[in-house]
Amino acid sequence: MAQIKLLSDDDIDLLKRKYIIEIKDDFLTIRTTHHNRVLFHELNDKIRVRYNDKTMIITPFAIQYWKNKFSSYSLIEVQNAINTLTVLNQKVSEEAIDNLFKRKHTKIITI
Repeated sequence: MAQIKLLSDDDIDLLKRKYIIEIKDDFLTIRTTHHNRVLFHELNDKIRVRYNDKTMIITPFAIQYWKNKFSSYSLIEVQNAINTLTVLNQKVSEEAIDNLFKRKHTKIITI
């Protein structure tokens, strides 16, 4: 079994600033903000995204969820949500991912 590492909010922000990920036709395009190079990947491929000395694997499962339901979030956020649910031994579903995003953006204030 592969080791799943969860990203911190700082890591997610770093990756979102470093990579521009879009779907064009039947391909996932990944472009770095530092280079003028675009990489094309098929939607059913696993993709390795590197940052600092770490690697994040984006699965076809995450790509489909991102494409069909969670396009308002980044693909990196969707993959991290799936990883979080997996580490917590919870079922990965649209509802579970949606609940995780809602919990993350809920602010608790003291009165």
